[in-house]
Amino acid sequence: MLESRIISKVSGMVKASESVILEKVDYTDQNNELRVKNQRSDFMGEVKNLKSITKERNILFVQEVKKVREDEIETGSFYSFLHIIQKRYP
Repeated sequence: MLESRIISKVSGMVKASESVILEKVDYTDQNNELRVKNQRSDFMGEVKNLKSITKERNILFVQEVKKVREDEIETGSFYSFLHIIQKRYP
């Protein structure tokens, strides 16, 4: 009888411990999942930022090339074109 009560109590303690461990594992998994989502979100935000910067720089570059070509046509100076491009976009 005493043995069965001890077994019952130990069994209850094991189940309670299992429950606590499983809750902690679930909580850790949820935290890891949230952290991964946040990191992905941050990464995608940086990618979008870099894309917009690249697009803006390309637009400015094309505008500068057009401007220099117009100046080149007016002055006939190809070297000024190269000099300006190298100076602004090293």
